[in-house]
Order: sequence, then structure tokens, then C-alpha cells
Amino acid sequence: MTARRDKSESGFSLVELMMVVVIIGILSAIAMPLYSRSRYRSFALEASEVLGRITSAQEAYRASFNTYSDTSNDHALSGASNGASGLLGNNWWPALATRDADGQVDFYTNLPASWNQLGVRPRQRVRYSYQTIAGRPGITPSVAGTNPTLGYATLPTAQMGAWYFAVASGDLDNDSSYSRFEVSNLTPGIQITNEIE
Repeated sequence: MTARRDKSESGFSLVELMMVVVIIGILSAIAMPLYSRSRYRSFALEASEVLGRITSAQEAYRASFNTYSDTSNDHALSGASNGASGLLGNNWWPALATRDADGQVDFYTNLPASWNQLGVRPRQRVRYSYQTIAGRPGITPSVAGTNPTLGYATLPTAQMGAWYFAVASGDLDNDSSYSRFEVSNLTPGIQITNEIE
């Protein structure tokens, strides 16, 4: 003989099931922005890593040649310029417009000679565009020209010795607001603006 179950013990009621669905919806609404933020933050690690490599390469270059390497002058020759050659803010490598659907681009395709000579070797595909300019004592870089989407590095007006600036910029979430990371031998650490944009 089988025991009969009481109707009140038969499982979830419709109200209880709806409450579970609402709770899962609330939790997912909270989790998705947090997941996106942590995802973009992990993408932003690339900029810090490559700028660290640029810093090491610039110091090694200076130890060998008694000056820092300026990569801004040969982009127009390679066809990868975003504007006039030799102006900070116009020469980004790789050029911003060449991204794939995932927001990445191959760093080494048509690599300009100055970047090759500097010896920066990031992973194959990158999400940010980079530039580095350099000068001798008493030389202030030109910031003529325009590139409003990526901006310019913050430059002091008078340098006491040889100097360089390296900048990474990118739009990780495709909202036309760019994050920017700057490093220089004149300032300690990496200056970050809009880290996860």
C-alpha cells in the first residue's frame, strides 16, 4: 500500500516560484555591471604592462644612445598615422581605427621602424593605442594638430634634461569616452584618466 501525500506538502507554490525568479533577476541585475567593470579592469592591465615595457625599453635605449627614443616621426611613412607626423596626439600605434569586432588589433602588422628599434614587445594583439615621444634638454614637444578623441599627454613647459612621454589610450566599452595612461621619466608612476572607459 502506498502512502498518500498531503496536498500541502506537494512542492513549491506559484507564489514561491515567482519569488525565486524575482530574487534571481535582482541578483543578476547587480552582478552584470560588476562583471563588466572587472572585465574592463582586466583589459586595462594591458596598458600598464605595455607602458612598463616602454619605460624599461626607453631606459635601455638611453643607456645605449644617451637619448630617449622618439617614435612619433615615422608613422606617416608607414601609413599608420592618425594625422601629421611628429606631433604628439596624432601618431598612435596601432592606429585607433583598425580594431576588430573584439576591440583588438595586431601590434606587429606594419610595425614602424622606430617601434622596432625601441624594442617594445607586447603580446600579439592589443586593445590600446600607444605613442611615445622624446627630446633633448631644452626641447619642448610640439602639441599642434588635433586628435580630440585621444587627447594629448600632459607636458611640462621646460625640461631640465633628456625626457620622454609614453601614452596609452583606448575606448574599451565603445562609448566614445577614452581612458588614458601616461608615463614619463619626469613624473613618478603611471598617471591614469578614466581607467575603465
